[in-house]
Amino acid sequence: PPAALLSQMPEAGAISLVKREFVLTPATEQSLLALIDILRRATGARLSASHVLRAMLIGVEHARPTIETESRRIGPLKLPSNAHGRDAERARFERRIAAVLIAGMRAAASLDAES
Repeated sequence: PPAALLSQMPEAGAISLVKREFVLTPATEQSLLALIDILRRATGARLSASHVLRAMLIGVEHARPTIETESRRIGPLKLPSNAHGRDAERARFERRIAAVLIAGMRAAASLDAES
């Protein structure tokens, strides 16, 4: 893993977990469940959402420099309101963030899965 992650890894035998709560839309919930199912079928492992999210964040951490570079290209964004009826505005905002993440991940060097 990248040096930043290695420094955060617990010592052998120690487990350190941080609980977080996320609010998803029905569409993003379906995307998460589909991703978990794909990885379960491909690996034969009984993965949880936490396993998949942690793996995704390892990839994001690895690509952080290129994600940062890509994020500068879209410039300042205004966070949309969470008010009722602003769903389309929030979806456009989140798609712009997703585009930055995808571009940054594509631009990153390959991650050595064995280290």
